[in-house]
Amino acid sequence: METAEHSSYGLSWRALPRGLWNALEYLLARKGPIAANLFESVAFLRTAPRLDRPDVQFVFQPARRLTTRLPLPVGHGFAISPVNLYPKSRGRLTLASPDPLAAPRIDPQLLTADGDIDPLVRAIRLARRIFAAPAFARYCAHEAAPGEEVQSDAEIEAFIRAQGYTVHHPCGTCRMGTDADAVVDPELRVRGLAGLRVADASVFPSIVGGNTNAPTVMVAERAADFIRGRAPLAPAVLPRGSVAHRQEA
Repeated sequence: METAEHSSYGLSWRALPRGLWNALEYLLARKGPIAANLFESVAFLRTAPRLDRPDVQFVFQPARRLTTRLPLPVGHGFAISPVNLYPKSRGRLTLASPDPLAAPRIDPQLLTADGDIDPLVRAIRLARRIFAAPAFARYCAHEAAPGEEVQSDAEIEAFIRAQGYTVHHPCGTCRMGTDADAVVDPELRVRGLAGLRVADASVFPSIVGGNTNAPTVMVAERAADFIRGRAPLAPAVLPRGSVAHRQEA
């Protein structure tokens, strides 16, 4: 969404006094809007009533999309980036040559699995409903992408395939498991090698339904316990009414 209203992050003549103050505020006290990471508002949503858990994450950006090589947007606006939480597409990571310093071949094969694009199509329609809410009326914004002319499912899908990108949470290239194709066992030991464990997001058998940072910290803590020979913690008591509690029951 793009707007002439100048309260969002962005470079413009109208926002210049505020921008200079924000820069000074950051340089002197490391505070203010420039100290933020910009993507501080997220929501986990179900795009269809039949689902028992959220299937997309909305990442709200209080700024116009970048249109130049500058690290800050020129002009003003806001956006929602919908993230498919449970993609089924599986990529490949292979060696390019015997040279250990050579970059590997990475083919994420995004949106190749049947149904992977469907939550994103529904998410764009949901994002439009959100931006049409009264709370956004004061900004008098117009839709810059995909654009109001893009309406059918086929048109939205074409936009997603042309503009889609990852959110930098790769995982699964050293999958944990007990089968012949698993790279590490349930104690993170690399199969076929002694004295080597892997403790990062690459051991996830499948991606978690959210950001991967906290689960990766958990994997690292478990690895430390395995190495030290500590007994496992007692099972967690799941809150009544939670999805996990219902599945366990």
